[in-house]
This record gives sequence, C-alpha cells and structure tokens, in this order.
Amino acid sequence: MKWFLSDRDRGASVWAVLVGAVVCLAGACSSSGGDEAAAELKVDTTSRTVVLTAVVAEHKAADADAKASKPPTLEYLLVASGGKADKAALVTQVRPAALRQALVSVGLEPGKAVTGADQQLDGPKVRIVVQYEASGKKKSHDAARFIATAADGKPLDETPWVFTGSRETTTADGASTIEAEATGSLVGLHAADASSLIGNARPEASKPAGTYQANTEALPAAGTEVRVAIQRVDDSPRRVHVFVSGRVQGVGFRNFVTAGAQKLKLTGWVRNLNDGRVEAVVEGPAEAVGELLAQMRRGPREANVTDLKVEDEKPTGEFKAFTRKPNG
Repeated sequence: MKWFLSDRDRGASVWAVLVGAVVCLAGACSSSGGDEAAAELKVDTTSRTVVLTAVVAEHKAADADAKASKPPTLEYLLVASGGKADKAALVTQVRPAALRQALVSVGLEPGKAVTGADQQLDGPKVRIVVQYEASGKKKSHDAARFIATAADGKPLDETPWVFTGSRETTTADGASTIEAEATGSLVGLHAADASSLIGNARPEASKPAGTYQANTEALPAAGTEVRVAIQRVDDSPRRVHVFVSGRVQGVGFRNFVTAGAQKLKLTGWVRNLNDGRVEAVVEGPAEAVGELLAQMRRGPREANVTDLKVEDEKPTGEFKAFTRKPNG
C-alpha cells in the first residue's frame, strides 16, 4: 500500500506530512522486504505525527455474518502482536516501547497511568486517524468511527485520546520497562487499564468490560492493511518561520498558502524571495499551524516542493490577519 492523500477528510493533514522528510526510528523498521516493511513506524517532527502500519483484527463470529451476529466486544482500539487481538480493532507488529519512544520524539511527555476506574487520565491529548484502501477507493477516518458503544450501537465521538505512557514496572531481573510490553496494550478503551500507552477519556470508559463493541458497518474486513497516524492535539500558540524550496514560484504557491492560512484562521504573511524560494511566517494554534505546514509540504498541483525548512519562534500575537508581502 502506498501513501495517499485525501483533502476531503480532516485526516488529510496527518497524511500529507508523509510526502516530506520522515524519520524511521532505530529498531522499529525492517531493513528488508520492500517499502511496506520499511514503513512500519515513522515520525514527522514538523507536524508532530507518528505513523505505524497495522491490520484489522479477526473477529470470527462477526466476520461470518456481521448483520446476523452480535458485534464483537472490544477492550482495545490497537494492540501489539501478542496482545489480546480478539478484543481489539487493530493489531500491529510495532512494539509498545518503540511506539512510546516515537511519541516522545515528537514532543509528547508521558502522563500518568491510572490505578482505578474512578481516576481521570492524565497526559497530552492525541488524535488518531486510520487510512486504508477498500474496493479501490482511498479511505481516511478518525479511529473513533470503528468503535461503538454497546448500549446503543452508535460510533464514538471524536474526543481526543490521552497519552499516559503506560505504567512503569521492572522485569524479573530488575530492568526498567513498561506494562504495555507485557500486555501489548497500545490504545485501550477502558480507563482503568494502566498498561495502555494511550487511554480513552470518554465518560463511559470507566464502566466495566462490555461497554464497547466493533462498529461492523465501518470497520474494514479482517486482515485489511491500514496506516494509523497519531498526532498531538495542541491549541497553544505556535509561530513558525518557513522557507520553501523547489518549483514554488509562478505556480500559485502564495495564493495557496494564503487561502489555507485564512481558512485555518492563522495570521502572518507569505512572500516570494529573489532566490526562487517562498518565505512565510505563520502564527496561531499549534494544531492549525501543523495542518498548514502539511499543506505547504504538498503545495498546489503545479508545484514541486523539494524542501521545507521550519524554524520555531516565540509567538508575539503581532499579526491581525494573513497577508501577502512584496517580494524580498
């Protein structure tokens, strides 16, 4: 499966970053087996996104006749190989420690794992998007779409998930580790599961097992290969100074950036430079800035972006709108 983009889905910005420079974490990617093997776990520090490969888990009762059978009860959105795949929507070969390292590398500080169902999850919020191909069509959805509450069969709302980092523990020989390495729990659905790397902050998550089930109307067929993108949700102010290289002048790049910034309600400016590059300063909520950077990395249809240099600066709040400046 190749990377692809969908401008019609909110997840588009998550996937657009993959066209640019992406870093494969040491020990997480295979050195053989083609592009698919090498794409197992990747990070993009510009958009603060982690992407991994996974497959839809097999649920035999539901797969035989999804309409006639009761949807399978789920306890996890995502587990590592060796975890409770029969209770998960998705399964990946990525190890919990490697995913944790990747999330930390994009600026996510692990929160605190809960020790009881009545406690609130603590940690930075993340959004999870799943992309795949079905019947020759490219699909991209918030991961919540694939999970439903058993009480009414309705899919979950798109409330962000919480990166707790899993509870720390020690091995039999005294080495430090995390509980997720033993359980394989990557994204758990029940708040009391302290072993999960990422937890579910929805109110019903504190209820007993049996609260959630697969949304069989939306979940792809068992074995379908998917890409799972985990992106931090951050509304704190962010300001970036951007230099774009490649075929970026005379192709409507400034208009493209201006329209995108205005739609995202960002402030700043963009201009052409005499050396053929495009320069921009962008300020606004961090998540929206990350989305615009993803759009800039792709560029308009006629553009060919070869490099996107991003420098973070201290937000000043000096701009009132996003404008085009004279060439410099």
